[in-house]
Amino acid sequence: MPVEEIEELYQMIGSSLKHRFPGYQAWVLTGNEKGMHAIGLRPSRRIALFNGAIPCKFLKFELYDGSKKFKKEAVD
Repeated sequence: MPVEEIEELYQMIGSSLKHRFPGYQAWVLTGNEKGMHAIGLRPSRRIALFNGAIPCKFLKFELYDGSKKFKKEAVD
């Protein structure tokens, strides 16, 4: 896979996790900082580690339907 397509791959992973696995937890091991952000989900836990000599992050995602952003209701 060309390096230019890695971010697209991570976007597809994030989209699949979000839409196909609500209610689950997912862990992703990545050594690619841009890819980590391209997932598009906020990790609930980050663990820094090494895969051999490669610095990596082990990311935990709590998957859910919708958004966790608090929406204020309009007050009349």
